[in-house]
Amino acid sequence: MQENYACAIDRLDLAGDQELKIGYGILPSIQVFSAVDVIDIYTTNNYTNTKVTGAGSIGYKIYLSKNLSFGIYGGMERESGNLSQTFADDYSLDSWETNQLGTFTRTTYVLAGEVTLNILNYKNITFYTTLGLGNEFVHETDYYSVISADSLIKSNFNRFAFYISPYGAKFGGPRLSGNVEMGLGYKGMFNFSLNYKIFRSKHAAKREAEEEDAKQEQMDEEAQDRENNEDSTEQ
Repeated sequence: MQENYACAIDRLDLAGDQELKIGYGILPSIQVFSAVDVIDIYTTNNYTNTKVTGAGSIGYKIYLSKNLSFGIYGGMERESGNLSQTFADDYSLDSWETNQLGTFTRTTYVLAGEVTLNILNYKNITFYTTLGLGNEFVHETDYYSVISADSLIKSNFNRFAFYISPYGAKFGGPRLSGNVEMGLGYKGMFNFSLNYKIFRSKHAAKREAEEEDAKQEQMDEEAQDRENNEDSTEQ
């Protein structure tokens, strides 16, 4: 009966838990794929010498069960670089030339929903996979310095955002933990985050209280054994 009760608690151990997280991603999708706008068959505008800050983020997650959770991701990425133009007078490769037109800055805000499935659960580490889908809100400023009159062009647009991570690991305690992920999309090829549980389910809280009581009982027994051994030695 006790074993069946323990199994039931284990299955519901994380259900209802809620946590907040902050993270940082290296090599987000905007840095992996070059942004190129083709004007015509002879002319191409390119974004060159691009610098990306990385993907900073905050998030919220709620556990639906021990192995399944749903989260909301909010992130920001910033790019800057040069605007250049590559053109040709004819079809020959020797005629291609590149001129710098100006500079650009682009800020991307990401809002997405994520589903995480735990694959392997150990005491202090969990391996999982994550899928995220959402939207990117992009604000871009292009400054053209080679036109007769300097031109500043601002634009706003939306685009589809995705993230998939087949390999993720979470390690730490019941309240404070860290994540390491390898994937592709808005969070970056390598993502690191710090998590804090803001709410623990009643099942998890009961489990923690039982574990604390067991530890205290063990410490009391060890102290009593040491005391008995000292009394035996004196006699």
